[in-house]
Amino acid sequence: MIVVCSYESAEKRGTASLTCLSCSDNLAQPHDCNRVTRCGDHEKCFTDRFVTDDGHYYFKVGCRDIDMCVNPIAVGRRRDITLCSDCCNSTLCNADQHCGSRGINLRGGNLCYNCQTGTLRPDDCNTITLCSSQQSCQIQQISTFIGESRWKSGCQENTKCLSIQKNNTISCKDHCCNSSLCNNHCPRPPSPPKIVNITWTPNTIHFGDDVSLSCITTGNPHPKTEFLFLHSGDVNNLVASPSSGILKITKFSRNNDGLYRCVATNVLGHDQVQFKIDGIL
Repeated sequence: MIVVCSYESAEKRGTASLTCLSCSDNLAQPHDCNRVTRCGDHEKCFTDRFVTDDGHYYFKVGCRDIDMCVNPIAVGRRRDITLCSDCCNSTLCNADQHCGSRGINLRGGNLCYNCQTGTLRPDDCNTITLCSSQQSCQIQQISTFIGESRWKSGCQENTKCLSIQKNNTISCKDHCCNSSLCNNHCPRPPSPPKIVNITWTPNTIHFGDDVSLSCITTGNPHPKTEFLFLHSGDVNNLVASPSSGILKITKFSRNNDGLYRCVATNVLGHDQVQFKIDGIL
């Protein structure tokens, strides 16, 4: 028995960007802003406070380049006076007591993403709301009147969330969570591996063909997949592509005829399928 190919799907890893309140309107208080944005890698949240020539005070909030935080410049209307410019570096930090503003009172609840009409992806929503202490944040997959998939986010009663959690065992289409801004993704529940299909190209293999073999799996965590070639002879024309999960056989020969096995494994179990490939002249 020869182990031919072993690979494991790798998720993209990146630094989570900073989420800040972002409103260009003249705000009585920063927390009057219900829009958020994700800052760039070289940005922080900012709070600016201005006074107009007739004595009215207002705030602006958003993202700002770190260099501008060190050396701020006036960004209000030309006739307005900048009283304060402050930057901070944590999620929604510009909602809380910068430049003399009042801190936000969550009253035991959470700030949640709130896009009732639905967005194309779970993390596309950029408006927020304050949910009560009797509510949780929710993300839910819905369909438009023409059958297209969208993601609706907002608040949901805790009693309703209990039933959602019990029914959400196969795929994630409805999810509740209990921390601020947690409802911008819908985590899949854990599931054992399952091999759903095995494909190869070309469909009809002639000796001398270059062949690509793929074992298609599902499961959460994503399964580790191995190809086994059940053959006692020596073969040297098998090339694994770990990033794509494809086994390539160059110049398929009679030595490549025989039984193959795909084995998929994760922490919840394993699945395997055995199949035969034979070439023709």
